[in-house]
Amino acid sequence: MTKLIIPRSYDHRFKVYERPDRPGNWIVDYYLPPQHGEDTVRQRLKVPAHTKEQRDAWIAKKRVALDRLEFDDEDFQRMGVDPKDDPDDPTLREFLPEFRRFREFGRKRPLAPRTIDSQEKIIERYLMKPVGNMETAIADYRLSEITRTFIQDFAVELQQVTSENVRASSQGSLSAKSINNITGVLGRILTVAVDRGKLGGRPKVDKLPDRRERSDKDALTLDEVQRLWNACRGLYGRIIRVLILTGLRVMEIAGLMWEDYDEQALGGPILRIRRQHYRYNRNENDPLFIPPKCDSYRILPVPESLRQVLSEQKAETRLQDGLIFLTENGRPLCNELIRKGLHRTCRRAGIRKISPHVLRRTFVSQADMACGNLEAVGKLAGQREIKVTRQHYNRPEMNYLGEVMEQYEERLFGAPSKTVILRKKSAK
Repeated sequence: MTKLIIPRSYDHRFKVYERPDRPGNWIVDYYLPPQHGEDTVRQRLKVPAHTKEQRDAWIAKKRVALDRLEFDDEDFQRMGVDPKDDPDDPTLREFLPEFRRFREFGRKRPLAPRTIDSQEKIIERYLMKPVGNMETAIADYRLSEITRTFIQDFAVELQQVTSENVRASSQGSLSAKSINNITGVLGRILTVAVDRGKLGGRPKVDKLPDRRERSDKDALTLDEVQRLWNACRGLYGRIIRVLILTGLRVMEIAGLMWEDYDEQALGGPILRIRRQHYRYNRNENDPLFIPPKCDSYRILPVPESLRQVLSEQKAETRLQDGLIFLTENGRPLCNELIRKGLHRTCRRAGIRKISPHVLRRTFVSQADMACGNLEAVGKLAGQREIKVTRQHYNRPEMNYLGEVMEQYEERLFGAPSKTVILRKKSAK
């Protein structure tokens, strides 16, 4: 199959006549653009009509279409041309190699290898194979055919799919978050296609609402924090205490250096957050450290409890330069090692297993309940927008909410009066 070629001298020479041997049968006779070096390509069709009005309407519509150089499937088949064989409108499967070359263009930071692996898994599992009741994989559709309605239908099919590799909802199907991740990758491919001139505009990718209820167990209570603090031992115990006191991200604490800790600063000791460890250092040319997430450079005041933890770490390592926290082999820490150390400490403290990110939510929640200034707490945590801190990190305790209600009641009705009950002496 080749692309359609229309010569400048093309003239369809449209004619209509009735077959003499079969009265009532009308034939249209016209010429198509010659292809493959042919001189002429002639087409003869029977008019699909039963009445005179239908015949006249069909003939008029066909004549206008030929004047506009618009052809139907029978015309393309007669010319030997695939109407979808357009190099400027490739299939998604044909465009994937170009997407892989240009998916990082226009980004402030390079994509982490984990993000690239996640995209490739989604492409292989859900775009390269038919999903649900679909007979054809998404990758076999033309880019121009993937419209907003098409993506919505694709999301409906994904809701009926179960997967052991992706977190599922209580019904056993893919969760709304997983479906949004899949359609998000498809939207990213279409965005690159628009930038490369393969698509006129990217259709809107609608997201499904996440109906999971926010759990108050995403942060530790004050009693759990104190029990976890008392159960800390050794290197990972000191790391956990720093996470509790600062709310740092895991890779930020793995990238802390002694040069970031200034004990002689005016106004008291400070800790500068200037980098995070690049956990996926696979190639020699990859950077070992990158800027913190969202470029959240910040300076943290060091309270006395944090100063003691850092002093213990300095006495343990006897190092004045390099990373503050290292493994026994002298290598930088990773998320997996810190998570396992935190699980051992949780078991020792007698509390549920948590992830290191729960300690970050705990810091935001406990600091807000202590000072009541959520904006300042968000700046200490390195969050750019206060709405992120309020919606996803702040988890006030029920005891604290009860105290707020008592203060509100006291403001409305005054301090509660003490009722004295006098008992009458019993008569002897």
